[in-house]
Amino acid sequence: MSKKAIPARRMIQIAYGDSKNFMTPNIIKYGKINRDMAYELSSGEDFYHKPMYGVSIAAVDPTTGEINRTAFIDEYKDKDLSKSFTGDNAYNDAKRHIGNLKIVYK
Repeated sequence: MSKKAIPARRMIQIAYGDSKNFMTPNIIKYGKINRDMAYELSSGEDFYHKPMYGVSIAAVDPTTGEINRTAFIDEYKDKDLSKSFTGDNAYNDAKRHIGNLKIVYK
């Protein structure tokens, strides 16, 4: 666990850099799953011009103390924490995913 809580936006920036996701470039919100895990909720359009939402997750690697994408952290890499959602309920599905992560990783 990190010594000082880092703001969600900064954690995402460290893990993903300053470039925008080409599919979901519109940032809606940054938030925390827990002290050492952050999310970014973003929106865009899929290839059929339908609404699309993305949830990107960054966390503190418990073995190194460094912030990274969860796909690159052994403890999380097989859990598919960052996801994209399309369809009529995409926004609600993305919010539900964030809520579920808050329950599992509280």
